[in-house]
Order: sequence, then C-alpha cells, then structure tokens
Amino acid sequence: MKRLVVAVLFVVSALPVLAHAALAGAGFPRPTVIDAARVIRATPVNYLALVAKLRPGDTLLLAPGNYGVDWTGRDTFDAPGLPLQGLNGTAAAPIIITGPESGPPAILLGRSTHNTIRFANSSYVIVRNLHIDNRQTIAAAVATEGVSHHIMVEHLTIYGLGQHQQIVAISCVQGPTWNWTVRDNLIINPGTGMYFGNSDGRWPFVAGLVEHNVVRDSIGYNIEFKHQVAWTGIPAGMPVEPTATVIRYNVLTKRSAYVSPDGARPTSLSCASSAAARSLALEVGELGSGISSLVS
Repeated sequence: MKRLVVAVLFVVSALPVLAHAALAGAGFPRPTVIDAARVIRATPVNYLALVAKLRPGDTLLLAPGNYGVDWTGRDTFDAPGLPLQGLNGTAAAPIIITGPESGPPAILLGRSTHNTIRFANSSYVIVRNLHIDNRQTIAAAVATEGVSHHIMVEHLTIYGLGQHQQIVAISCVQGPTWNWTVRDNLIINPGTGMYFGNSDGRWPFVAGLVEHNVVRDSIGYNIEFKHQVAWTGIPAGMPVEPTATVIRYNVLTKRSAYVSPDGARPTSLSCASSAAARSLALEVGELGSGISSLVS
C-alpha cells in the first residue's frame, strides 16, 4: 500500500437526478438553478428518439426493462445501447441519463456490433443507475469513440464480459479524454475492468477521478492506465497545465481460476509517461494482488 501526494484533487459531489439540482465538482460550478431543465420519462420503445433530442439541463429517466430487444425478446433493428454522440450539456446544466435508483433496473443489453454506452464529441453528461448485460459479446460496455470530457459514470452494474482479456467494461482509448469521474460502479468478471488511455500512448486520459468502484474477478487487469507520448493535436479545452488523476477507495479482486491465457496480470497497472507526463496518484492503496509500475 502506498500513499502519494496529490497535486490536484478533484472532489465530486453526488448529483441529484431532478431538475433545479445543486451541481458541484469535477468541472461543474457551484450550485445553480436550472430554470429550463426538463425531466423526461423513457421506455425501451422510445428512448433512442428521446436521447437524440436531449438539451442542457435535461434528465432522462429510463424505466425498468430490457433495452435493445422487442417484446418477444428479439434484438431490435435499432442501434443498441446508449449512443451519446454529439451530446453536450454545460458546466451549470449537465445532461443526466439515469435508471431507477431502486427496484427493478433498466438493463442495457450488449451486442457485438456496437459498444453499449458510447461517447464521442460529448461533454457534461452524467450516466448513472443502469445495469449493462453485455451478453458475452466482444464489445465494450462503456467506451469512448472520440473526444469526450466532463463525463460522470456512476452506479453502474456491469456483467457479461468475461470471454477474453481484451473485452473491457469501461474503455477510454479512442480519443483524448479529460475530467471523467468513474465511481461507485460494480464490474463483475470482465476481461479487463477499466482501461484508460490508448495502448500506444496516444489519446491520453487526464484530470480524472476513479473512486469507490468494485471490480471482481477480472481475467486481465482490473484497472489499467497507459503511458502517454508527446501530445499532438490537442483538442480545444483540454488542460495543458499539470493535472492529476486520482485513484482511491477501489476494491479489486482476482481469482486464480481467471488467469488470462496471455499470461497472468496484476490487479492494477500504471505505466510511466514520457515528455507529456501528467501526474497519476494512488491516494489510498488498492486492494488486490498487486500494483505494477506506480508513478507519481
């Protein structure tokens, strides 16, 4: 267990679901009143049409049920999951998409053709209180597919991912990503639990907060942070000053029965960076089989 000094600490408050919410932390300003906010109720039949029409301050409430199949249980012809592409709230009025806080869940069903929740050119979006059953497909449960920032992913339960080490529950590898908060999620028997930054050092993940997650019985890594090469083509708004990604209070477990055929992997991997290094801090030691290449 190690404790490192954190250069910049992002403190994110729990954000209420309803309009006129008090919003603070992770890039959101101090409490403000959202006069134009709407609370919109959705079902598996109409939710995709409603997602496309969301505007800053909206809350989309997904009813309990299975999303991605029709009443007979067959896959629909629509693209599955949550396509959060070109969806932008604001710092004072984020867009919130949530399932029920208790009782029967809203379940997003995975398919091999699409990542289940997918972000591209999106910002100030909060996704919470959903189940993702990836149905043993080859796609990611949550993934970036382009630039995204000021995203909060919390209170998700993710399962059905365990066929291969390369199948990832939460994947931020396709485009620069900053000011993400990933917290209070339960990930069960994934190939890899969370993967931040592309494997070749491009598409950095910076200024993030990863806390209070439980990742159980991964085949590969529970959490992996990749190295960074010198940045090129920095998107507008991406911080260029030193920042910190904080990893704290996560519970990571592995079992010998889930050893990867590509070789054993530790619970956590944090790779050293080159000229464009940003600080990565493990504030409280993670629980699990080991920490590899931890750097400050």
